[in-house]
Amino acid sequence: MEMNYKKAIDAILNGEALLFLGAGSSKLSTNKFGRQLPVGSELENIIKEDLGITQSVPLDKLSNFYKEKRGESTLVKLLRAHLDVESVATCFKEIAEPDWVRVWTTNYENSYEKSCASINKAFSSYTINTYDTKTRRSESKSQEVIHINGKLGSSTFNLPDDFVLTSRDYASKIFNDSPVSRVFEADLNNAKAIIFLGYSLADIDVLRFISSIERIKRKVFFVDRPELDELSEFELSQYGQVLKIGIEGLIEKIKERKKSWKPTEKRESYRYFQRLELNQRRAESKSTFDDFLSLIVQGEVNSNYIQSATEDGRYTVARTIEDEIFHCISSGGAGVFVHGGFGSGKTVLLQRIAIQAHRSGIDVFHRVGFSNATSEVVKLCNRRDPFVLIIDSYQKDKDAVHAFFENASSGCSIVLAERTDTFQVSSDVTLDYCEKWGKAHLFDVEHLDKSEINRFVELFNKRAVWGLRADDSNLEKNSFIRRECKSRLSDLLLELLKSKNIQNKLLEITQPFTSNPFYKDVLTLICILTCIKSTSESRIESSGNRFEVSEKHLAMSELSVNENLLGYCFGFDNKDYQALVKDKKLRNIIDFETNEIRFKSSIVARYILNNSDSTSEITEVIATVIENLEYLMESDLDYTWLCERLVNFGQIEKLLPNVGREAALVDFYERIQNIDYFSEHPLFWLQYSIAEHSLGHHTTAGYHLENALAFGKNFNRKKGFKGKWAPYQIYTTYARHLISEATESGSALLAFDNCIEAFDMIKNQCIDNTQYRHPYTSTSGIYRVVAVHYHKWDNEQRNTLNKRISFMMRQTQRLREDVRKNGNIQTALRMYQKSLKLLQEQSYEKAHEQ
Repeated sequence: MEMNYKKAIDAILNGEALLFLGAGSSKLSTNKFGRQLPVGSELENIIKEDLGITQSVPLDKLSNFYKEKRGESTLVKLLRAHLDVESVATCFKEIAEPDWVRVWTTNYENSYEKSCASINKAFSSYTINTYDTKTRRSESKSQEVIHINGKLGSSTFNLPDDFVLTSRDYASKIFNDSPVSRVFEADLNNAKAIIFLGYSLADIDVLRFISSIERIKRKVFFVDRPELDELSEFELSQYGQVLKIGIEGLIEKIKERKKSWKPTEKRESYRYFQRLELNQRRAESKSTFDDFLSLIVQGEVNSNYIQSATEDGRYTVARTIEDEIFHCISSGGAGVFVHGGFGSGKTVLLQRIAIQAHRSGIDVFHRVGFSNATSEVVKLCNRRDPFVLIIDSYQKDKDAVHAFFENASSGCSIVLAERTDTFQVSSDVTLDYCEKWGKAHLFDVEHLDKSEINRFVELFNKRAVWGLRADDSNLEKNSFIRRECKSRLSDLLLELLKSKNIQNKLLEITQPFTSNPFYKDVLTLICILTCIKSTSESRIESSGNRFEVSEKHLAMSELSVNENLLGYCFGFDNKDYQALVKDKKLRNIIDFETNEIRFKSSIVARYILNNSDSTSEITEVIATVIENLEYLMESDLDYTWLCERLVNFGQIEKLLPNVGREAALVDFYERIQNIDYFSEHPLFWLQYSIAEHSLGHHTTAGYHLENALAFGKNFNRKKGFKGKWAPYQIYTTYARHLISEATESGSALLAFDNCIEAFDMIKNQCIDNTQYRHPYTSTSGIYRVVAVHYHKWDNEQRNTLNKRISFMMRQTQRLREDVRKNGNIQTALRMYQKSLKLLQEQSYEKAHEQ
């Protein structure tokens, strides 16, 4: 017996093999006439004989003609007379004894189910329409059987909706278009052996799933009759091993192997998911100041300290939403979406939630690795016990997330985290998947609430990292976080990095970069890409052309910052790169171990950029990189989109220091303007306009905005793209910028002017709009502006803004129902309502004062 043959038999005995019953296996059963069940052309001939016709007719047309002539109930009666199973061969009963990963069949009849019943084996029988991933695992632990082409069951008058009595090609299309096909594909990937019994060319074309994957071919076995012809054997051998032993021979091989076989202990294992296991002994240890610095500076999270009760408040602090999230996931059927800017504490929050769930007895799994995990998600969802899946930066894993929603039972939950900008632009499809499966819960962690601010004050007091603010009272520190840091954890951490102790640590670990001009340029680029690579702050809603944001975002998230990219950007060779990688001091803050090079802490990356000697040092690096990549931009979209991100003002403005900002930005955009790709690109001129507006150059900003609109008219035609350029992309992006700028502005008048300009700019897009979300998502940040400035505005200003927001709310009623129910639209409506409440309350108070 060949070794891989032996492994296949062991996989069957261990319950790790997949069984596929093809048309040939029907010959092991007989009907009420004592004949073998008909398959393929035999079934076609039975229908033709009953109709009294002889010409060749496709099966789907033949069945439709029969229903028209004799009625559907007569067709059902005819099929059941020939396909209802009266008896099954003994060997078929024996093949039903092992526990299979799952049983798949293209056959209409219930031969396998009848075999299970005869040996008192529990089974659950499904079709592609009845296979319900949410409820099936709540049933008894039984063998699952899925009929790909449907089954007759107990039908008497009508054929089931998913009964496919048609051609092979059409049957394949129906199966391939169904969610169940992804379960099948995952089963092929996850099973240790795949056994085909009686696979026939009359069956659907399942071979396409295994034709291009050598790893799957090695575990495929076609069990067929000993007299199989040479041509058929050759054809099947292209996809796996052909065993010309028949089902009886397979049974004998299983019996023979069982004599020396020892059951292996089944251990749950995954390549791309890791089950949370806590070490109670390590949890009792105390974190040192260096451990705390590693968390803040190097982004190294130690779960042993997070789970320690004595470390709560010394290493990390509890977020207010933790208990609410735990309540959501503990009852199952919950999709939790956590979003916030970089450095908002999402990763630590996920760890704390995972530990809380684990302590309550819930199995928790984290995503690990970088390869496509879609098939393993299906395997994970096949486990009997419910679980919680946690994925950080989930947009890069959206296929795996969607597979979870298609396959997880209602007892499971998933917690997903993403940066707010990416979430706002790219979350719609994922939210739709979630809402069809269970209930979506959205949590924004960008800002700290009062209790969280108090906890962080205490934490930093204990760690003595306040620096020059160490002597301030808790009330003063609290006020500083709320006003100066705008209640953002990221801004607080940036202030924390100014502490002398932490600055000394930063100087120590960044010294190798600053001492070497080449290293300094590389450091600058890695800092920039770490901060912007997985965000999409252009915020341009999908337009159906090549500039669709979600496509760009996915391309950016998949673009690896590796040796090749750095080589293109700076022209260095492998020797330079190896020197970079081998420098132990650099490895303290830069991660070279994953599939991309990145800073371990995005907060530190931003701090390094914010504290550069001048803005020009950063813009010079960006301009040089774009110029070096120019020759690749027309031939490789990944590099095109990377360069577009690098000129996007929304991407880089938060990373730039204040020193020399104005001159450096103007010089930068004038330099990029000379690159052919950008010279007439509407989105480039839009970014140039936004940059000028941020500098207070409003007249120049207006000119550049007009350029953007003018170049946009003919852009698609010149580039050979289909469709017309949609100017709303420019208007909504600009409107979003205006409101974002108003949020940060210290001037109430400037904030008001920005808001009015933003709403007036997108007003026309709302009229007669029934399907587009972008006017509303681009202005959903209005509440933050109102919350900061409403008490500084006079009644006339408040009433003016009130009218603009009320108009937006009325216009949402024109949206299609499915669009209006979208999570982002609902968020915008809540922000509008909260804004109106503040504006109206303040106007009422002012009126009564008078």
